[in-house]
Amino acid sequence: VKYDDDGTIESLSKEHVRLIIPPTATQTDLGGPLTDEEAGYGKNSDEIITIERYQLRADLAALIEKAGNDKTKASALYEEAAHEAIEAKQMKIATECSLKASALLE
Repeated sequence: VKYDDDGTIESLSKEHVRLIIPPTATQTDLGGPLTDEEAGYGKNSDEIITIERYQLRADLAALIEKAGNDKTKASALYEEAAHEAIEAKQMKIATECSLKASALLE
């Protein structure tokens, strides 16, 4: 280390030096960033995210409803989501979607 004020030079041991990494970065015990494998994104990891079709349809219907473009289309998507939720034995979600569909047609 060279000091700016007087130009003197000093050596520091490894225990007094650390890598400069942002505090939000995930680090190893040695201070370095994690590899993909260490972070769980590499080999033998489940990288597939499953979203049910009824949830995708309900989300799309909500976007169309919020945009205010086509309430009939949003209602139809909610109805499709309700039928798919029934097939998936998700009765609470099916009821919610069905109620939203009927409310849009009023």
